[in-house]
Amino acid sequence: MPPAPVAQSVPTAGYPTPEDSFSYSPVANTADNSKRNSFIALGAGIGFLALIGIFATINAKPDPVSIDASLTLVDQNCYNLSWGYFDIPGAQVTITVDGVVAGYGTFPRFGSSSLLGCKFTAYFSEIPADGETYSYSMASGRRGVVTRSLSEMQANDWSFDLTLG
Repeated sequence: MPPAPVAQSVPTAGYPTPEDSFSYSPVANTADNSKRNSFIALGAGIGFLALIGIFATINAKPDPVSIDASLTLVDQNCYNLSWGYFDIPGAQVTITVDGVVAGYGTFPRFGSSSLLGCKFTAYFSEIPADGETYSYSMASGRRGVVTRSLSEMQANDWSFDLTLG
């Protein structure tokens, strides 16, 4: 009697044969995919952080500053001001930056005595430090406008020290 025929498996397209059943896995190799995905995520994260840094640098503004504006009435006694200065005690004062009002202040009702005369000071906070021109004026409009450049304001330690009389 002839030997019995050996059963052979016929491979079908896309399906493993019994001989290679240990080398076949129906799940794709996830180690390579997760490594690739990690690099993609890392690259996207670095790109995102770079964009945030660029926008933060472009949009960064210097910290706001405080400005003091003082007006000294030369040869005037604080307790006996001449009538020509009636509008100064308690006067409203404005600071403008590049033509836009950036702050309002008020001179005190009574000035402080100094070597030159009677001094009135108004204080302003949160004034933008990135303007090109800074202007001081009294709200009444009677005393004119004093304008300084950014470099002049920095050189004068962010103050207007004015005299009148």
